Amino acid sequence: TTGYEEAAAQGCVAGLNAGLAALRRPPLRITRADGFVGVMIDDLVVKGAEEPYRMFTSRSEYRMTLRSDNADTRLTEIAHAAHAISPARWAAYTRDRAALAHGTALLEGVVLSPQGWEKYGFEVRKDATYTPFLPRQAADLAAFHADERLVLDARTDYAAVPGLSAEVRERLERVRPGSLGAAKRMEGMTPTALIYLLKHARRTWRAGGGGGEAGMAQGGGEEAGMTQGGGIEAGMTQGGVEAGNGRSGAEVGP
Repeated sequence: TTGYEEAAAQGCVAGLNAGLAALRRPPLRITRADGFVGVMIDDLVVKGAEEPYRMFTSRSEYRMTLRSDNADTRLTEIAHAAHAISPARWAAYTRDRAALAHGTALLEGVVLSPQGWEKYGFEVRKDATYTPFLPRQAADLAAFHADERLVLDARTDYAAVPGLSAEVRERLERVRPGSLGAAKRMEGMTPTALIYLLKHARRTWRAGGGGGEAGMAQGGGEEAGMTQGGGIEAGMTQGGVEAGNGRSGAEVGP
């Protein structure tokens, strides 16, 4: 990468995860839906970088929810789970979160334009400005998390997956995506190849008795999770086109 910010962000995540690993605690995971550092790491891991990588807001699919003004609400709880913030900061955050929720509940019954609120001395938060567009973003995020839950076994033998081209097999062997959502975002991955991969993962999940070895439904283990929330298979065949190929979803590890 180039740029001090990109290097510093990777160093923060790597350092936190090194410390967590030494303490035998779960790693810090920041996904594309959580923050731009998740977008950057996911791009570098899944897509690679043939030239110096710079972080631009245009790289994110969820720019309406990944904003500087809501960084505290997006990331503080993740950092708290990783023991990366102080008790004082956590107490301040929970206090502010409760006050914001209370104020929002009181004001939701009053309808004014942004200019009307400003007339009475209220500053309209961007959350309110984007409210008409947020349901669509929420649907995209739900699809993202549905794909996130479709976990691929790290020991998958991609040579045994029928229908894959030699190029796709080579990329899968090199990247070894952690989920079908991550596989979807790989360079050169086609909707047809994803369906073959989905069917193979489903078969190996059944052969493994629905256990963790094939890892198809993390946190659930049900076959229904394969298409939950308009997931990969549904997204690929929707409308008879490559409708789902642009949707994202991969967990970012250490």
